[in-house]
Amino acid sequence: MIKTVSLTSAITITFSENIKAGTNFSGIYIKNLSTEKKVTLASKVISGKTLTLKMAASRLRYNLYQVYPGQFL
Repeated sequence: MIKTVSLTSAITITFSENIKAGTNFSGIYIKNLSTEKKVTLASKVISGKTLTLKMAASRLRYNLYQVYPGQFL
């Protein structure tokens, strides 16, 4: 699903129930699909049902980004 968002706002993902950081929390990342590069995250925060990802730099206009959940064993 493609959604238009502000170039500077944090990305929030809301789940149906409370979540907590597991062993793969550090593996969550965002990738710029236009450049094929991972982006640097300024912060990753869980609060109740919400995961908030804040990028260190603004997103680039007309570029697509995707959130990856990290590796699962």
